[in-house]
Amino acid sequence: MRTFILLLLAMIAGTQALHAQKKVIQLHAMKIGDTVLAGIPMRHMINHSAPKATFGDFRGKWLILDYWAINCPACIIDMPSIDTLRRKFNDRLNIVLVTINNEEQVNKLLQERKEVVKGAVLPFSLKDTLVTRLFPHRIIPHEVWIDPNGVVRAITDGDQVNERNIEGMLSGKITSLPLKDDFPKESTAPVSALPDSLFVGHSYLLKYRPGIGSRTGDQLDSVNHVRKLKLQNLPALSLFYHAFCSATDYGSNINRMRVSIEITDSALYELYGRPVEERGRWAPHPRHFPFLRWPDKDAYSKDMLYTYEFFSPENMPDSLRFKYVMQDLNRYFPIKGRIEHRKTPCWILVADTSAQRLLATKGGEPYYLHNTDSIGTRNRSFRETLFNYGLSRFMDHPQIIDETGLDPEMKVDFYLDMTASPYHDRKNGLVVNTPLHYQTAKDQLAKYGLHLHQAWREIPILVIYNE
Repeated sequence: MRTFILLLLAMIAGTQALHAQKKVIQLHAMKIGDTVLAGIPMRHMINHSAPKATFGDFRGKWLILDYWAINCPACIIDMPSIDTLRRKFNDRLNIVLVTINNEEQVNKLLQERKEVVKGAVLPFSLKDTLVTRLFPHRIIPHEVWIDPNGVVRAITDGDQVNERNIEGMLSGKITSLPLKDDFPKESTAPVSALPDSLFVGHSYLLKYRPGIGSRTGDQLDSVNHVRKLKLQNLPALSLFYHAFCSATDYGSNINRMRVSIEITDSALYELYGRPVEERGRWAPHPRHFPFLRWPDKDAYSKDMLYTYEFFSPENMPDSLRFKYVMQDLNRYFPIKGRIEHRKTPCWILVADTSAQRLLATKGGEPYYLHNTDSIGTRNRSFRETLFNYGLSRFMDHPQIIDETGLDPEMKVDFYLDMTASPYHDRKNGLVVNTPLHYQTAKDQLAKYGLHLHQAWREIPILVIYNE
């Protein structure tokens, strides 16, 4: 009997120990000043000393978590420079690239874009929803700086991960960096505490707000009957461009060939209208620094990026909204914008009698497909397929004019394979980062009874000029 009791007690103790081992670590969104628990795991590591790790394994050195994804061109372009920084500060710093993508997807990307990655060998934490929950974000790259004791010291965007800041943080000469906040609780406008229901209309222009990224949005608040155009952390030319996009029937990403830069003052042209050399199209901001009087992107952003917001009644016509927005922008900036109707080369889309049948959706959850080879939609409207999610997302090409006569709200399934395009190059990332090749587009559209031809049409053009 005594033996049985001892055996039973041993079994109970073992069960309690097992439950203790399975204790779930309670996670919450962390902020600057919090300490990351040493036992939190990274379960799928590659290019690391072991296939698994915990935060405790990185104690004693600084750690930067670089959140990224395979569909983020900026993240991929930065990999060689991150690898250089990792090697330079190897004795004092670890850098781990965190992604929810799996090993097969990451390896495929690294192979397809090896010309961009340039042999960078970086530690990756893969399929990592656990560590992602620690530091929620909307925009990538997203950087978390953790000191040798596991304390979160900074949360920044990718531009802050540079040699100067790393040396400063490691040496203690820099104690804080601009906070990247992807979830701001309210606008920084002076009246931000007031509810939307009080507004008949207002607009404001703010200077650069570090840490929250660049965004655009045109939203309808049907409860309070207010429309809100918000253009966040953008250079002046982009404010004009996105205002123009919001006032047309051509979707949220109008081709930049519909913007004519006619700035005659050479100094203003350098600031606001510089062309991208390899394509001869305007670039909203410089790509390389130092530039003019600015040593780096941070300094440039403080002087040249703005946030603009315009509230208007729900029933205000788009033409009137656009008029008021342009009046605001023309009032505040040395460059000006106006709309002119000009006869312009366009690509005209027409449909034959089979188009409605060939495009008809088979149903299912709506989605938009874009990868290195193709674009497509399922169970989305024809208008979205053509403009908001489809053909207009490609780089430079003439404006596509819909003369199909099809219902723009008709739900369609649509897939274009662009691998035959002479512009196709996976090192560019998403296929929409390349120009849209006319003949390839024409061949692919024909599968759906859609036909593309070239013609001149009179269409609205945004003209940027100076007085």
